[in-house]
Amino acid sequence: MKRLAIYARVSTSGGKQDYQRQVDDLNQVIMYQGHNTSHVLIFAEEISGYKKNEDRPELQRMLKAIEKGEIESIYVTEISRLGRNPSDTRKTIDLLSDLGIPIYIQSLGRATLDKDGKRDGIVNIILQVLLEFANAESEQMKQRSKSGLLKAARDGKAGGGLMRAYGYTKAEDKMLVIDEEEAVVVKEIYSMYVGGLGSKAISSILQQRDVPTKYNKIFGEKVINNAIPKPANAVKWSDVVVLNIITNSIYKGERQFKGETIPCPAIVTTETWDEAQRIRLTKTHRNYLTTYTYLFKDIIKCGCCGRNYFAKYKPVPKGDKVYVCSSKLYKGGSCGNKGVNISLLESAVYDQLLNSDAVLKYLTDTKDIKKTLETEIAQMEAGLKVEKPLVAEKESEKSRLLDVYLAGSISKEIFTAKNDVLLSAIENIQKRVVTLEKKIAELKKSLKKQNSNGTTKAMLLNAKDNRQQLEILFKQIVHKVIINDLSVNKIMAVVYLQVNGVVLLTPLKIVLDKFSIRKTYKYLPIHKMENEPVFKDGVLLVEKEDILNEVEGGFYVEDWNLIDNERLLYVS
Repeated sequence: MKRLAIYARVSTSGGKQDYQRQVDDLNQVIMYQGHNTSHVLIFAEEISGYKKNEDRPELQRMLKAIEKGEIESIYVTEISRLGRNPSDTRKTIDLLSDLGIPIYIQSLGRATLDKDGKRDGIVNIILQVLLEFANAESEQMKQRSKSGLLKAARDGKAGGGLMRAYGYTKAEDKMLVIDEEEAVVVKEIYSMYVGGLGSKAISSILQQRDVPTKYNKIFGEKVINNAIPKPANAVKWSDVVVLNIITNSIYKGERQFKGETIPCPAIVTTETWDEAQRIRLTKTHRNYLTTYTYLFKDIIKCGCCGRNYFAKYKPVPKGDKVYVCSSKLYKGGSCGNKGVNISLLESAVYDQLLNSDAVLKYLTDTKDIKKTLETEIAQMEAGLKVEKPLVAEKESEKSRLLDVYLAGSISKEIFTAKNDVLLSAIENIQKRVVTLEKKIAELKKSLKKQNSNGTTKAMLLNAKDNRQQLEILFKQIVHKVIINDLSVNKIMAVVYLQVNGVVLLTPLKIVLDKFSIRKTYKYLPIHKMENEPVFKDGVLLVEKEDILNEVEGGFYVEDWNLIDNERLLYVS
């Protein structure tokens, strides 16, 4: 027996829209027309009218019932319930009309087919107009909604919903604010990533420490419907989640919303975020356990374009041993600023620190150094805990591969190729383990040497052969270094100092003689200049020629410092 059918649809769930009202209204119409509502089939769903027909389960169920000959007529409250897209909805109406199934539209009080089963011309004309109008109205509502959301975001509002970027929350006034508890974790993630740990190792560390995810905190034991439904408290940290945090510009204070970049509270500095992207894009984190320590890592900038400088070191006689601008990483994007020899720059700043009691007094006491050392040791020990089991995992893979080969399931060529990959992976893991153990031992040795007497010249001298400790000392007092080449053989390093995190107004100016690396390292310290270097967004505003003329004008000719061999620093 053929039956009547009601199709009802609302766009969203949650109580604001309810298809039951549509069902009740249409039942009243059916009763008024003299039909028995007890036999009416109900097809109702909460889904956007812009979804394709094949993506709308209830509509598909109704169409299948029609194919089986179970339905003779369909009732809707208005034509937009069938769909919002004019073209798709027109096709649905034409399909049903060709099958002889009339659609009764309550808002018109008429059906698409007359009593003889022919198309109602007037209804068809009205429907086309209504479909176009419904589409235009919907698009206008979307635009208004988008405009409203964008304005709210520009005003600093957090937006609707429970989930937002890890590290942020919604205040009582609906503003997007930093979640201080989560922000600590975000800073740790960036610190570990920039410090050398990969996203997988970081996620493992967070899991081992039982750091709750956003899902854990918000939904608890509630089942969430991801690809595989599971309790929210079972959602763990993953390398994908960590990498999403690393790549999201919101953490440096740039929120991406509806194609627009909007300022917001920052959790990490722009410099830290940029360095993380450089590491990610150049994949240098794959070799993060290199034995080389660079004293100005993360704090050396280009005075020409404002980007970070990074260390480029090859331990061969004619290999690169320089800090260079990261603009060189992009094809055709080099700003033209020259690189600076690592040992020359580091040795000059080191020598200047040792020669200046006025500078040394700004170093904080060893409590901060101890805390930094303890943090680095803890992170490396966590990384070691992640790395060690990987050897056994790869050995098991080797064993399984051999079994497959002996069983005749793969050829010798495939076995050899895959076995070589596993051997290489095992070797790399073992190297990382050895390097980690060595670095942990060095840091623990440095930790034992710390006392509470403050940082002295003797401490700097003692740290000369321990670059990790020297890096910590440097970063206590050096806020950042900005590099500008002045001529073929002269480079200026502007060194900004800090006291307890507060940057001093007047920086050190050090002019380096590039050619001196062939003989004796030479530099010119300048504490005051007529043409003081001024920067905006990290870019030098003063003409380089004016600075060079002052340097070469003879006034400083007797002030060039030669660096004693005992104070030369070498990359290790």
